[in-house]
Amino acid sequence: MIIKAAQRGGAQQLACHLLNSKDNDHVELHHLRGFVSQSLRGALAECEALSRVTNCKQHMFSVSLNPPANAPVFTSLFENACERIEDELGLRGQPRAMVFHEKNARRHLHIVWGRIDTDGMKAINLPFFKNKLVRISKEIYLEQNWKLPRGFVDRGNSSPLTYTLAQWQQAKRLDLNPNTIKLALLECWSLGGNRESFELLLKRKGYYLARGDRRGFVALDWRGEVYSLARWLGLKKKDLRKKLGVESELSGVGEKRAKLSAAWQTKIQRLVDELAAKHDLEYKGREAEKKKLLERHRLERFALIEKQQRQYQALVENQGARFRRGLLGIFDRVTGKHRITRRLNLLELATLERAQLEKRDELVHAQLNHLTKIQVKLNELREAHREARNVLEEKIFSNMSNGLEDQLLPERHDAVTDEPYASVR
Repeated sequence: MIIKAAQRGGAQQLACHLLNSKDNDHVELHHLRGFVSQSLRGALAECEALSRVTNCKQHMFSVSLNPPANAPVFTSLFENACERIEDELGLRGQPRAMVFHEKNARRHLHIVWGRIDTDGMKAINLPFFKNKLVRISKEIYLEQNWKLPRGFVDRGNSSPLTYTLAQWQQAKRLDLNPNTIKLALLECWSLGGNRESFELLLKRKGYYLARGDRRGFVALDWRGEVYSLARWLGLKKKDLRKKLGVESELSGVGEKRAKLSAAWQTKIQRLVDELAAKHDLEYKGREAEKKKLLERHRLERFALIEKQQRQYQALVENQGARFRRGLLGIFDRVTGKHRITRRLNLLELATLERAQLEKRDELVHAQLNHLTKIQVKLNELREAHREARNVLEEKIFSNMSNGLEDQLLPERHDAVTDEPYASVR
């Protein structure tokens, strides 16, 4: 499974992210260890309070475990990966929280360790943790007979369309596909031999070359959103200067935004909004089906958990009756029978807990398989909508770059077919 990790602070911000039920279909607090509090917010607040005794700002180590799509991964494998990480990085015995997320018919695990060692009152050092986690990830792929990602086989074969969390969040805020943004910028960069041709290609894609506030090269889209070329293209500043020259020759972001025609921006936005309104009606109808199914899944899980809690409580009560009282109880303690019975009880409870966990895993994976069919249709529909919007924008900017602004799509015409349609309001 893909393992991503970072040292970080911000306990309450992280707790809000891990407990975010708005962007996740299911959120499950699986495990807390080494905390007084029984809530995730309280547990991470303890980590932050402990760090104030030291000078450590990044007092937590946050890891996410992401198995391949459609791989039936049970909780035991997630826990095994967690134990391997602890042993490899020297985090054994540190306070730990584990939270499962399910989103878009996929399940992944978040783990947070407190880095402060209470014996020495200092943060545990984690040298080269990224390389160590990559090695663990490869081992799990090979053990499970999963197909290795290209970047694991040869780092030179890593996909050029990878992006950072910040880039993904920027695209999500704009309801865009980060791959589409990066592919458009890469295409312009590879085809543009110099700054003039690069700028022309960018304009045809709806982007404008400018100088960033920190003197770097940036691209501005028609909304005024800024994209750092160094980050999105994965290039160093010297490589950019080799083709684009000196940044000081370009207009700044503020100046470039001022030059963008407010009238054209309004008209483009109206055309995009009208197309988006049509798409929303279609998408919401499909999404309602998914929400109905998710609600049924929650009820099924709740019913199973209640049933298992009753089974556990009944077993505890039966085990309590095995201990004799009075003089016979004292005799059992003297002879060691009480200790043997207690050990058997603990073993029986552990066996039941493991069996119940496997039952919950089976239910979760059955639900994920059912949900996958709907999610695939939703993903295809969303991508089709994004592609239709890309076609609209490319047509608009192709006309504008060729000096055909007057031939921009009529206000009430469909973006793809140029056939009139009634505006959705």
